[in-house]
Amino acid sequence: MNMHNIYIYISLELRRITYESTPASIIEQIALKEAVHPLRSLDDLRTRLGPNRRCYAFFHPSFLLEEPLVFVHVALIENCIPCSMEDIDKFTTKNEGEGEEERNKKVAVFYSITSTQPGLSGVDLGNFLLKRVVDVLKKDFVNMETFVTLSPLPRFRKWVEGKVKQQMKKGNEGRAKDDNTKTVSSSKFVDDTLFTKKEKLELQKVLKCSNLE
Repeated sequence: MNMHNIYIYISLELRRITYESTPASIIEQIALKEAVHPLRSLDDLRTRLGPNRRCYAFFHPSFLLEEPLVFVHVALIENCIPCSMEDIDKFTTKNEGEGEEERNKKVAVFYSITSTQPGLSGVDLGNFLLKRVVDVLKKDFVNMETFVTLSPLPRFRKWVEGKVKQQMKKGNEGRAKDDNTKTVSSSKFVDDTLFTKKEKLELQKVLKCSNLE
């Protein structure tokens, strides 16, 4: 880590963003620059800054004092791990205000993190922000014991595992039917590919990669 990056880290100011106390100009930047889960409405913004949610941002006192360098949205959940934004909305919109029930939350879900300054792309502010926020949440919530991130592809792992099991089953069935073939490992896939052509195209769109050809 060079001296310039060290200076940035030690000078960062962590702030909680709230609808009531944060200047409107900063809230507007948070809303406009959200890169992971774009805001759908003003009510959506209020929800993300309201009860059972937290938003934290790094600011630098020497420059861009009123402009967040990076910010993260957090959902506070009682005792389960959500798989999607729909789950987060369902688990965090039950209470109207911050109180004893909110302080009993045990799970913190980091569901969106956005860097606003392309010029700082070589500085890992996101990782540093998450560590600082974890420390804050541990102090504020005595029962907080689980910290997770929301996958950008909900249920993707479960879907892939299902595809693999399906191929394994086909491979075993094919081996059992042909006694004249050489013995092969039960983990070997049969002729058809793991993903269909349509699934490959969809994955390429989402993952922006081409190594599934």
